[in-house]
Amino acid sequence: MTGKEVFLAEAKTAINRYLDFTANPWYEVPSGAMAVLAAARLEAMGYPTNAEKALRFVLDPKVGLMATGKWGGHEVNGLMAGFRTEPSGQTYSMESMVTLPYLLPSVRFRPELAGEVARLALNVSANMRLFYPEYLPRENQSRPDLPQMFPYERLSRDEKGHSPYATGDFAAHRSIYGGAYVMWLDKMIQPQGDPWLLRWDLGKTDFMEPDLPPAFLYYNPWPEEKRVKVVTANNKNQVYDLMRKKVLQSHAGKGELKLGPFEALVIELRA
Repeated sequence: MTGKEVFLAEAKTAINRYLDFTANPWYEVPSGAMAVLAAARLEAMGYPTNAEKALRFVLDPKVGLMATGKWGGHEVNGLMAGFRTEPSGQTYSMESMVTLPYLLPSVRFRPELAGEVARLALNVSANMRLFYPEYLPRENQSRPDLPQMFPYERLSRDEKGHSPYATGDFAAHRSIYGGAYVMWLDKMIQPQGDPWLLRWDLGKTDFMEPDLPPAFLYYNPWPEEKRVKVVTANNKNQVYDLMRKKVLQSHAGKGELKLGPFEALVIELRA
């Protein structure tokens, strides 16, 4: 941001030290997600690092960060733990949401990461509902009487004889400050008709370079081809496929994207 070499050198040293770890050394939020974006940016500047390893850190369930599978018949894939020091079988609403604002912008710089990031984003956006009281039986939550707009802070695999069980830490139950991150998700997620085929805005949370051209991530979770419409801001914009490095055809500011089964696509709207 400053253009000064001393800070670029500091960033290179920091990412090298971080990626020298054999496993994610995470403690709390955002669980290494910032390192993925930092590595992707440095690679785009021509500095060789390892954004794939940084992403593997975030997605590694063995270190106790990311939940997988089902709890009490409910899928919890992609939900994130709170602290390294806590027991297994606990995920938190804030920690589950806060990784995405940093992972998503990274795929503009490293489109090869798009598939894994998109699958995580889809799972998180679907399974986040378990933190909200309307999606669990009353006996599976500690304070069902509180307003529905506030998510619970913690989701436990087993607690008080129920699985899963929504509650909070200490005297708390719902998450006010952590739940506010859902407003970020609201701005990043854009429905495309199919409730499972979403468009993710890669610029909304790119706080370092907000003036980059609009860019979006698509992911088709279905075993058959899907098509989605793209409308540009003006008729002069080109739809550029960042993964294949080519311009896609559009007419009068409108185009159609073809997404193969389980395919991710990253586009940028260029003047």
